Amino acid sequence: MAKRPDQNDEQLDLFAFNQNRYDNNQTNHTDAIRTNGGEALARVSPEHGGRNGSQRRASGDAFGGGREDGQRDARFDDAVAEAKLDGAAGSRPGLGDREGALHPVATGNEREPVVRNPNNYRISPADGVGAGSLREKCRANIAAIKLLRQLQADNRPANNEEKSALVRYVGWGGLSQIFSPATDWQKENIELSALLSEEEFRAARASTLNAHYTSGEVIQAMYAAAGRLGFSGGRILEPSCGIGHFLGFMPEAIHSQSIITGREMEPRTAQIAKALYPDADIRNEPFEKANVADGFYDVAISNIPFGDYKPFDNKFNRQGFLIHDYFFARGIEAVRPGGLMMFITSRGTMDKMDNSLRRSVSAQADLVGAIRLPNTAFKRSANTEVTTDILILKKRRPLEIAKGESWTETVDYTNTSGETFRLNEYFVRHPHMMLGEMRLEGRMYGRNEPTLADKGLDLKTALAEAVKQLPSNVYQSLNRPQGLDAADQSIPAPGDVKPNAYTIHDDEIAIREGDELIPLPHLPTQTKLRIRGMIQVRDAVRQCLRTQLEDAGEDDIKLARQQLNQTYDRYVRRFGAVSERANALAFRGDPDLPLLFSLENYDTETKKAAKTAIFHERTVHKQRRVTSVETPKEAVIVSLNEKGRVDLEHVAKLLNRPAEEFLPELKGILFLNPQTQSWETEDHYLSGDVRDKLRIAEAASLTDPRFQENVTALKSIQPEDLPSTEIDVRLGASWVPPKDYEKFAREFLGADDIRVSYVVPLGTWNVKAEMQTKRSVANTTEWGTDRATALELLEDALNLRTPTIYDKVREGGKERQVVNATATEGVREKQQKIKDHFKEWVWQDDERRERLVKKYNEEFNSVRLRVFNGEHLTLPGASPAIQLQSHQKTGVWRIVQTPNTLLGHVVGAGKTFTMVAAGMELKRLGLARKPLFAVPNHMLGQFSSELLMLYPSANILAATKEDFAKDKRRELMSRIATGNWDAVIVTHSGFEKLPMSEEYQRKVIQEQVDELESVLQEMGDDPEERRTVKQLESAKKKLEAKLESLTDSDKKDNTLAFEELGVDRIFVDEAHYFKNLFYVSKMTRIAGLPQTASSRAFDMYLKSRYIQERNGGGGVVFATGTPIANSVAEMFTMQRYLQMGTLRKQDVHHFDNWAATFGETVTAMELSPDGGGYRLNTRFARFVNVPELMQIFCQVADIQTAEMLKLPVPQVHTGRPEVIRAPNTPELKEIVNGLVERAERIRGGRVHPATDNMLKITSEGRKAALDLRVLNARAKDHPSSKINLAADKIFQIWKDNQANRCTQLVFCDLSTPSKLRRQFSAYDDLKDKLTARGIPADEIAFMQDYDSDTQKHALFKQVRSGAVRVLMGSTQKMGAGTNVQERLIALHHLDAPWRPADVEQREGRILRQGNQNQSVHVFRYVTEGSFDAYMWQTLETKAKFIQQVMTGNTNVRHIEDVDSRALTYAEVKAIASGNPMVIEKASVDAEVMRLQRLRHQHAHMQDRVRSECRKLTERIPDYQEFIENLKLDMQQRTDTRGDAFQIKLEKSMVKDRGIAGELMLRMARRVSGEQHHFSIGEFAGFELSVKSSQWGPPEFILKGRNHYSFNPVETPLGMIRSLEYLVQNMEGQLTDKQNKLTTAEKQRDELKNKIGQPFEYERKLQSLVMRQTELDAKLDISKNQAANSLAAEVSDSVVEAVSEDEAEAIQNDVQQSPSESHSHKTQAVVRAVRAAR
Repeated sequence: MAKRPDQNDEQLDLFAFNQNRYDNNQTNHTDAIRTNGGEALARVSPEHGGRNGSQRRASGDAFGGGREDGQRDARFDDAVAEAKLDGAAGSRPGLGDREGALHPVATGNEREPVVRNPNNYRISPADGVGAGSLREKCRANIAAIKLLRQLQADNRPANNEEKSALVRYVGWGGLSQIFSPATDWQKENIELSALLSEEEFRAARASTLNAHYTSGEVIQAMYAAAGRLGFSGGRILEPSCGIGHFLGFMPEAIHSQSIITGREMEPRTAQIAKALYPDADIRNEPFEKANVADGFYDVAISNIPFGDYKPFDNKFNRQGFLIHDYFFARGIEAVRPGGLMMFITSRGTMDKMDNSLRRSVSAQADLVGAIRLPNTAFKRSANTEVTTDILILKKRRPLEIAKGESWTETVDYTNTSGETFRLNEYFVRHPHMMLGEMRLEGRMYGRNEPTLADKGLDLKTALAEAVKQLPSNVYQSLNRPQGLDAADQSIPAPGDVKPNAYTIHDDEIAIREGDELIPLPHLPTQTKLRIRGMIQVRDAVRQCLRTQLEDAGEDDIKLARQQLNQTYDRYVRRFGAVSERANALAFRGDPDLPLLFSLENYDTETKKAAKTAIFHERTVHKQRRVTSVETPKEAVIVSLNEKGRVDLEHVAKLLNRPAEEFLPELKGILFLNPQTQSWETEDHYLSGDVRDKLRIAEAASLTDPRFQENVTALKSIQPEDLPSTEIDVRLGASWVPPKDYEKFAREFLGADDIRVSYVVPLGTWNVKAEMQTKRSVANTTEWGTDRATALELLEDALNLRTPTIYDKVREGGKERQVVNATATEGVREKQQKIKDHFKEWVWQDDERRERLVKKYNEEFNSVRLRVFNGEHLTLPGASPAIQLQSHQKTGVWRIVQTPNTLLGHVVGAGKTFTMVAAGMELKRLGLARKPLFAVPNHMLGQFSSELLMLYPSANILAATKEDFAKDKRRELMSRIATGNWDAVIVTHSGFEKLPMSEEYQRKVIQEQVDELESVLQEMGDDPEERRTVKQLESAKKKLEAKLESLTDSDKKDNTLAFEELGVDRIFVDEAHYFKNLFYVSKMTRIAGLPQTASSRAFDMYLKSRYIQERNGGGGVVFATGTPIANSVAEMFTMQRYLQMGTLRKQDVHHFDNWAATFGETVTAMELSPDGGGYRLNTRFARFVNVPELMQIFCQVADIQTAEMLKLPVPQVHTGRPEVIRAPNTPELKEIVNGLVERAERIRGGRVHPATDNMLKITSEGRKAALDLRVLNARAKDHPSSKINLAADKIFQIWKDNQANRCTQLVFCDLSTPSKLRRQFSAYDDLKDKLTARGIPADEIAFMQDYDSDTQKHALFKQVRSGAVRVLMGSTQKMGAGTNVQERLIALHHLDAPWRPADVEQREGRILRQGNQNQSVHVFRYVTEGSFDAYMWQTLETKAKFIQQVMTGNTNVRHIEDVDSRALTYAEVKAIASGNPMVIEKASVDAEVMRLQRLRHQHAHMQDRVRSECRKLTERIPDYQEFIENLKLDMQQRTDTRGDAFQIKLEKSMVKDRGIAGELMLRMARRVSGEQHHFSIGEFAGFELSVKSSQWGPPEFILKGRNHYSFNPVETPLGMIRSLEYLVQNMEGQLTDKQNKLTTAEKQRDELKNKIGQPFEYERKLQSLVMRQTELDAKLDISKNQAANSLAAEVSDSVVEAVSEDEAEAIQNDVQQSPSESHSHKTQAVVRAVRAAR
């Protein structure tokens, strides 16, 4: 039965409570409901710019996607499903169109006109506005500010008497003296500074530029002009309203019939204006940032500001308008067609030579008239003399012909005094419109400038006469019927309504779009009710937060909390939890939807919501600044917390002590940085490149002794120099000078004409020699071959290239190249011989060794890592209900203190809160203006909600997928650019759609090209450099093409560029998605080198680089749980994003240089990919100089692993995954043998790659290891196959855990479910076997069958509840985002994935917080003698480096041992291979490794012995010479003992010891601080001189054949005693030197005996190496090893070799594939696969 209208009315008012009281608190606050109880705002019909509300109804997807724990993202999925519920309502017509529906009250034109603005103040002559002396005006200003404060404290409106006091406020434009305390305005200055906060005082001082108030007679004349033109009331805009004189002087007839909008940039002034005119829409915002609807206002009237600065407004930035010109351009946009713009402006607008503004405005509007005011018009009100014009313009209607006065040009004008100057043509034609005489006597901006001199006319009378000269009735008002349908409204949006937010206007739901409110009258009734209720919940929570933030008092806070509880409870009783899908859908698109979601902890299974902390406790505290502390250390901590740095002035204020008094107490805690002249904490200053800091400090201490403390502290923490035995140096390392490589080449080839050069931009080495050397036996035979000479092999080695020899053969009339395996192995052996020889040679020469060791230590061993501690952070604004963990605060402090940061925190460590808190802290400290967070697509909703949970009052913009739709993207960009957001949150895909400008992209490309061009110019026309020149030119072309192609502009719009959005910090969550960043490498045919590149990664690189340029190298934060997912190159990628400056400084920004310094290609035994034996494969898998690499990386990386954090996750049964081995079968052996034969044919070049290739072999081998039926559906089902073993294990666990309904996951990447059962599927087969054993079919599910988010959510719910107990899927489908851990008891790997990160993702589904089981099982199924062994070994290889990085272990110099996680893979490999000798080989390898380390230590000792022996050998002759000279000096010495004492000082002979000592002390003081060394006399037969020292006191020297010195003492007699002791103790010196000589000779002889001593374990080591060789032979390592390492490349035509999923995996895992053939054509293969699909 239809409800009665009054019943519906009751529903619409369901949520009203104490509304009047609540609304009174909404002024100037975000998200207030705009209700003033009066008439609706005037309306605009569609033909005048209004838009139909039915066309602008709410739209947009709900915030989307996922949450790690699966709890919050479900509300979005639910919203989609319940859309049908409201959709049914939506199919009904709107209000009042069927029986029983709600009918609006009839509206017609019969109502009386509404009297508006009854509460606005009306200025009268009694107010004396503008009267009084300067001091009287100043006192009136201060009185008005005090009164305003009182009104705000009382929370009440001003009465008329108080308004009379407020209206006398004149601003500070004519009172700039008060801001100069040195003047006689000091008293007023002190009073004002005490009254205002620092920020308010600065704003007031800034307002002196243009805060000049307009006299009432001028304003009244302007309204008289408006009346003459035909205006009697309407929409009035005052874009620079001050305290509102244009409102107060407005004639009552106009005032009572107008809707008034005012904008004012100075906060205090805007508050006074709002107090005076409460019925007007006055907001504190500058015009350039104001939300003002275009084409809306009837009249824009103002005395606009003028000054020499340009406002920022994206719409007008290109024109470069100064502020006064901008007001004209923006004002004419705001006025409707037919409307008036009446501005007071400086005469420059009319008279300046540049007429671009006049032409721009005249293209849209006609000049109605202009009145020039005398320069005294504002002297009384604003204390300024300036010539101004009143300009009156009328905006033309569409197609209306221009017919106003011409005014765009200036012409010569001669006044009555004969003075000639340029004047606007309008005033030349209408001189009577100038209320004075133009003369050259102005001094506003310069001497003798044109000005309108006052002729003594009464201004009021003169204005009235001028107004009469204006045309009449040119303005036509619009007929806006009051009963106009809401659909035809266009309403300016209040500033307190966010873009895209819902609000209530005139009791109707509206949405803000752009600068307008769009009514939504045709929404379904149920949807309306939901939106109305959610608006009130939103406003209630905003009010609750506001009272807390403003510290409104405990009673007000409790009342707001009570109202929130009431509002929320009413809503939930009627519609259910806010997070339910129907509610989420109804309110979708509103920017505060995440805020509403944060009110609840919603359980998607029970559909129940628990209230969060805001409902019962305070969640926001106003920051209370510390005003005093007891100790300097406490003051420093407060400064770090409040300022983010050491602010000495702030510390002094906190202590109320001068800096010089407390600084000694902070010695060792604070250091003055001589470079920045800023104080830094000990952990900050004594970290980073401490060697460089020491050099700077030593230089600074020469002129400023304060820095001697820095020198001492820095010396104490210098890194210990690494010896040569600890440094791995290889051919190609860029830190080794080319001259050393050149000397090496000359020595081992015995030629002096070899030249080695290095081209820095290309990272390329070139080797040249004369023909005689090229033909030498050493070059072609001893060190090279006839196919590749030693010089060529050396150049290859320097460029990290592995040589390969090809022969040309003809087949079928075509010539092609094939690998010559024998010749290739020959040249590779020769190259290895050269490499080994270099490693021995480089450290042999003592001078070279010491020089290179010093260079390496200076460049790579100079960093001391900073230890961060964020425990002092209080995080103002954060909810006290959430307490960050220690590691999270440390991460926040690190981000604040360092330029760029990589948060390598494991899943579950709380990266979101860390990033959010860091972004908010950066903004609070003024280090960021607009942080942007880029998050995975499915994480947008969760991230937004969690941000608001931590910072409930944050102003955020969360951009949904719909916002990035082409038709809405421009609006989104504008919202980002113009909003003052605390955080902008976008998805990864959305982030890529924010375009970089073409100019910036060209700049990046051009910089690269310019670098190459500069080298080209240096090369000149040298014919010997032609090859290098060609390389450079080729690189230029490739670079331009590659960068241009990667800049994928098709995905971007021609709208605002990223640079124009105002974003100055970016936080990237799950940053590993951007790892495929392009780089150039000369290394080829080496497994382990990814070479893919993506436009997404390049786009991130460009934006990161731009942000870093804007922030001095910083501003980028990456967060990921897997910073290194696949290969070492990913570390280099992260460093390129975050540490490019550091890489450049160390000349390792080219990948090859980086690899040459920290990596090494190794040839090692690996299972061959066909599973048929072992082979030697060259891989980039050994890493050297690891501590130095980690020092660089850890400068930005904040690593937190699960082991570090001890997260509460379940334990794996037996402590490690359990391996279940499936035996090999004859059929599998036959297939593997067939793969071996196919591989042989491919290696021998007997098969075209399009027919068969290693990719295809690999794919088939992996599938055969899973189940032979994947390759051949008719193959036999072996009872001991992996699938059958898995079925047994899964069923047993299912049965054992029936009571608890525990669940299991099964991962399989190599097969998919087959809906039609036309081919074999491991999924279907396993399900059939499980159902046959007794598991109900409805308890087994395939992840692939659930595509949509809603379906996945329902499935996850079933798994969490135990309804589905076996869930199967692939890594891609069932990895990240699958949060079903509650009941998981076991996880099964049916096959091995590609990456260690995939293993972690798989096992991360079960080993995570929230699992009810304390112990779980992880099973890995391996088929013996199959590709399984190869796959697990590949995972082992990749896991080595990753685990080393993530644990932060920097003690190991070489990464080649298998760590704990990799040992698990090693066991799998051993079991799968079926050969126990693999275990023995692992043991032998480990012992060989240990003994090799001992031999390295022995070699280091030998180096040290040789070096010390050389030093002693050089020192002994010095001792011998000193002894002989000392004997001669003793013979020359005269006696000065007792009375024989005498000394000659400056030509005077002195015999008194006291006088002599005093004279010497004076001489010491005289040279102190200067650089002198001069003779001062003689003593005991020796010349006596004094020498000043830069580091300490001067030095006295006796010069004989030796020099003997001493430092002065404090007393005269002490000085002489020191001098006499020097002479009389020569015998003692002789004995001491003779002893030292004897000791040195003895040490030298002992060291000589040690040189060349053998390594004591050499025999054992050689024996183990021999055993290694035997094992290699028995393990078939020599099987066709040459050919095995020389696989042919894959052609672009190979499509059938891989599936789509495998292609994707290969793309993400380039060069980690089982064959070198994956290295070059991966992208082509992937493209071909996708094209074929």
